[in-house]
Amino acid sequence: MSVDSYLDLALLPDVEGLAELVLDQVAALGALPVYERLLQPALEEVGRRWENDELTVADEHLVTALTEQVLTRVRRKSTSGPIAVVACTPGNEHRVGAMMVSDALGSAGWNPMLLGARTPFEDLAALCAARGVQLVALSVGIEEELGVLAPQLERLRLRVGPDMHVIVGGGALRRQPGWHAPDGMSVCTSVVDLPGIAREFLPVPVWTP
Repeated sequence: MSVDSYLDLALLPDVEGLAELVLDQVAALGALPVYERLLQPALEEVGRRWENDELTVADEHLVTALTEQVLTRVRRKSTSGPIAVVACTPGNEHRVGAMMVSDALGSAGWNPMLLGARTPFEDLAALCAARGVQLVALSVGIEEELGVLAPQLERLRLRVGPDMHVIVGGGALRRQPGWHAPDGMSVCTSVVDLPGIAREFLPVPVWTP
């Protein structure tokens, strides 16, 4: 299934046809490769067409909404593992990428808590500190946030504690691959690669005789 075919169905709109085709691809390839090779490029293409006045804001909202509906049919159920918080930075209005990240963390043995779009750092820090969260995955949507992101992440970890791990990704980092995370934090822009990184941070069970 090509990006163009996906967008043709979404813009009709034909959510049932869209879901059927995506589920067939997931059955053949697995969910994460389909996210990375089809859904993510399709949403980026929508953005490109909107910038070129080939699509309206309403078209962009339609494709995003239908993609979220499709994702609800594909996504994994929550696991019993340790909680990992998934959120979008305050400037990121789109939660679809975070939904994909949530699935990737679930496949790695974490129990993802998806907060969604435009999450204030102070609120994120308060929640993580209260729950003793050990992993946070953040989606950054716009490049303008990258200039102040590193100190915000440092303050987040200072508030929560040094044992909390942070993984940062999103469209802004795919477009700006030279951005470096603060020491001890990770950058991952591939939902396929994310489970391997996230497994490294799983708490080691405490053995008792």
